Amino acid sequence: MYQRWLFSTNHKDIGTLYFIIGVWSGFLGARISLVIRTELGIVGRIIIDEQIYNSMVTAHAFLIIFFFVIPVAVGGFGN
Repeated sequence: MYQRWLFSTNHKDIGTLYFIIGVWSGFLGARISLVIRTELGIVGRIIIDEQIYNSMVTAHAFLIIFFFVIPVAVGGFGN
């Protein structure tokens, strides 16, 4: 069963995989976004280190752009 999805050359299967990975990454990026927004919305700090906060913002942007927008737009709908 896994071989059909992992080793497929069928464009519909590849597009479906792009779409599934993109949606999963979108959910993960939304979770990171909620942590960032909670940090900014509450007086005081939830995340102790500023470097961790900066890394979370960068990870959120990287995840959303390269693993959500591009795979869903190009792979999911374009393929």
